[in-house]
Formats: sequence, C-alpha cells, structure tokens
Amino acid sequence: MVPIVEATTASTRWRCRELLRASEPDQFVLAGWMADSVNVLIVRWSRRPNAPLEEPRNETLWRVPITGGPPVTTGLMMDDLRDVSIHPDGRRIAFNAGMKRVERWVMENVLPK
Repeated sequence: MVPIVEATTASTRWRCRELLRASEPDQFVLAGWMADSVNVLIVRWSRRPNAPLEEPRNETLWRVPITGGPPVTTGLMMDDLRDVSIHPDGRRIAFNAGMKRVERWVMENVLPK
C-alpha cells in the first residue's frame, strides 16, 4: 500500500488515505514528490512467482496523481531500479539499477513538465 497523509485544516488534524495497493508478488516503493505537488513517483517491483531471490526484479517507474486516478507509467523500466532521486526542477531524475552489475543513471525529459 502507498498511503498519503495530508492536513485537512490549518490545525493539526491529519487524514491518511490510500493511493494504490499492490498484490503479491508486486510491491510499490515511494520515490518522492514531483515538483508539481500533485503527483508522486513510485517504483513498482515485480518478480515472477516463486522466482529465486538472485533473479533480477522487473521495476518500472510510475507517476501517481494524489487527487485520485490510475497510476501512469513513465516508460522507464530497468532491472532492480531503486534509489530514485527527483531533481527540484521536476524534469530530471537519478537512480541506481542492476544487481550483479551496479549502474548509475541520470535521465532527462522523462517526466512531464
């Protein structure tokens, strides 16, 4: 489950609501807020059922609107995608990928403006 916690008033009243839920063997990991403040990025981890742990996972990066609606893929898919960091301008991300061979990537123009 990826929850979102938000203030309902200027006081300290908070509410938590679910953005999306994963079912086995999938998992979601929150990557961070986008610069537009209305979307978050998540990494979806997926593994074949009963796959050995050393087998790479298939990860994809998704944008999830916090106001509701289905997640939207960014088109980025890599084995063992993790440690996503979003640039403050919201147009670039950096991340780690790979298991046996660690790769570090920076990509531009992946996210919508």
